[in-house]
Amino acid sequence: METWQSSNSSDSDDDSKKVYNQKKRGSSAYSKSNSQKGFDHIMQMMNELYDVFASAKLEGRNEIDLPKLVVCGSQSSGKTSVLESIVGEEFLPRGNGIQTRCPIILQLNHTQGTSKWIQFAGERDKYEDFNEVKKILKAKSDEIARTEVISKDPITISIHSPYVVDLTLIDLPGLIENAVEGQPQNLVRKVQRLVNDYISSPNCIILAVTSAVTDIADSKCIRLAKEVDPNGTRTLAVLTKLDMMDEGTDASDVLSGKIIKFNLGIIGVVNRSFKDTEVGRSVSEGLEKERNFLQENYPDMCDKNGIPYLIEKTTELLKKKIERELPRLKSRIDEMIKKGEEQAFKIGGVTDPEEKRKLIFREINKFTTSYNGQVDGRRRDLSVDYIYTSTKIKEIFNGTFERHMNELEAEAFTDTQIETAMRNSGGLHTFKEGTDDTFQELAKRAVRKMKRPVFECNKLVLKEMIDTIDSCLDSDVITRYPKLGKAITEVVTKFISEKYESCSKYLSNFMLAEGSFAKTSKHDFLKQLYAAEKVGPVENSNASDSDDDDDDEEDDSDEEASPSTNAYNDDDSESEADDSEDTTPQWTTNNTLSKLRELIKQYFELTKIDIKDHVPKAIATQLVYAVVDDLSEELNMKLTKDESIENLLREPEEKERERNKAIKFLQGYKEAKALIEKMMRNVNN
Repeated sequence: METWQSSNSSDSDDDSKKVYNQKKRGSSAYSKSNSQKGFDHIMQMMNELYDVFASAKLEGRNEIDLPKLVVCGSQSSGKTSVLESIVGEEFLPRGNGIQTRCPIILQLNHTQGTSKWIQFAGERDKYEDFNEVKKILKAKSDEIARTEVISKDPITISIHSPYVVDLTLIDLPGLIENAVEGQPQNLVRKVQRLVNDYISSPNCIILAVTSAVTDIADSKCIRLAKEVDPNGTRTLAVLTKLDMMDEGTDASDVLSGKIIKFNLGIIGVVNRSFKDTEVGRSVSEGLEKERNFLQENYPDMCDKNGIPYLIEKTTELLKKKIERELPRLKSRIDEMIKKGEEQAFKIGGVTDPEEKRKLIFREINKFTTSYNGQVDGRRRDLSVDYIYTSTKIKEIFNGTFERHMNELEAEAFTDTQIETAMRNSGGLHTFKEGTDDTFQELAKRAVRKMKRPVFECNKLVLKEMIDTIDSCLDSDVITRYPKLGKAITEVVTKFISEKYESCSKYLSNFMLAEGSFAKTSKHDFLKQLYAAEKVGPVENSNASDSDDDDDDEEDDSDEEASPSTNAYNDDDSESEADDSEDTTPQWTTNNTLSKLRELIKQYFELTKIDIKDHVPKAIATQLVYAVVDDLSEELNMKLTKDESIENLLREPEEKERERNKAIKFLQGYKEAKALIEKMMRNVNN
């Protein structure tokens, strides 16, 4: 019969009470045990280790597999009551249906004094009202119900109390047999898979909770535990509701392992009933009820059952598991630290202002060295995999430009065009006509044809120089700092363009000079040009070669020509005769026209040679070397200002998150290693 008060008992009952009371949480005998003190210290550090893994969300934590104590059981098996009895407080949601919809990690922390509070991981708020915690957990459960129904993402709560031991347990959703109306059909399988994922871990101690009012062999939780732990080496069965068994029956055979055996044993407990919670009976009253029931009904076994013994047993099992696993944990964490360091190094990242400045200078120097080596060809290494920009520019000069220039020919002026030019060269002056002005004009026209290939050559070199920029940027650095890469590209492109414009202006002036003033110092050519200039005007009549004939003709000409040269003669008849007669002197012969045409062609070829020689030199000095010589100074001037550095080295949000995550992981693993080494020293001492 259940009782809430201590009953009178025999001397043997008193002895049993003493044994039981010594195992109660918070008793002086329990708290002063040296072995327990040492274990408490280890568990405090173990809780810290759990915190490190949870807060850093460490990658590879499943591979490391920390020792853990997992509580599983069927729905309504009394699992919630067992956990609240261990904690000593009522704080978990109760009711019909599924109440625990995700793993709940309970970190128990023993404190001095009388204060008790609960804190959710990642939050600063402390809750001294445990009913408030129950409401929060219920709200979180309802939120999961609206979305996933069951979630694998755990909720971690830290419980601080002078009435708990340092221990961490993981409460799993209760196993169900069938989904009820309104629940997804795969819910049974989903819950079972979640439970199975946790209890399958070799480092997991299974606290398999099952009710004494059902056949333990048919318990779903026990069956799952047997599947993952067939030898029972890491399963501790908890038989609840001993006080609710049919009258005349007891659980002695089950508790002694005669029905089903687990190497770690079976511990019976007495739960607070639904009625107890309804009338507000506390957890401590429930423990008193359990003590009286066990002493009355299982006097020979009461020291090996009940919540106090369950706490002692689980802490001892977890202690041994931790002690065995510490060397392996340290080894695995060392591996993860090495992996984290490699990842952090690969991701990189600079935060110190001076280091940022050094990084900018280093990247500018690296870029200019690579770029200048590509463009001017002065590199220490000799590539066999790709063509340097300097080689491409050389091929533009010696190939494309040379070929286009060679394809040009002097304009083939007709006799009429040359003669017309000669006649027009004198203006109003009667005796001004000659070959010099004609040659100058026609030669300039011919030279202007060369402007197009000259400027095309300059554009081709510009394109190669700009195309080279991307290949000289450090892909890793630019991926990390895209603004720096963009800034380098913009500054260099603008700088090259400025030098290109300057070079274009130079070439324009050069070609203007070539096309405006026909000049050469070639001796043979000058002799021919002077010879052509001696050609005089030729009359339409046949001329005599003798001096006498020339004198007579000159006299006759003077006499005949005198009237016609008077523009204001009043004699109409003579004026009409003048109008019908072409009096323009004939300055050209076929020989003169041919000679001028040949001279223009020769001058064109001579000038073409000069231009082919000069233009590559001009582009090389005015564009290529002008960029190479001043590029480093230009980049340093534009990119190393204090206000620019911070902006240039701002990483993309994704990259920054990746770097911060890697740093956080590395710090977490280093903290974990320090804790494990401390625990190992504690165990050895």
